[in-house]
Amino acid sequence: MKQVKLSNACGRLIIASDGIWDALSSKMAAKSCRGLPAELAARQVVKEALRTRWLKDDTTCIVVNIIPLENSPLPSPPPKKPNKLRSFFIPEQVSIN
Repeated sequence: MKQVKLSNACGRLIIASDGIWDALSSKMAAKSCRGLPAELAARQVVKEALRTRWLKDDTTCIVVNIIPLENSPLPSPPPKKPNKLRSFFIPEQVSIN
């Protein structure tokens, strides 16, 4: 376990299997995914590891964006799902012209 104090700037955590770290240094992994959304960044790290060495080892990668609390947007509430059961009991209003 390692504890690291983060600055107030945003950061990124790359969690990967030994297959990735056998092929890439941490600097190479960070450089290969710079500027990409987290999901695409993880795929790019795996692609870069496979390109560097034709690995047959496990190549799993997860990239997590770390956003300081004061910069993080408030989560939006989930969209309301239509109540299908209610439509059986309350008929829809139909306008007749």
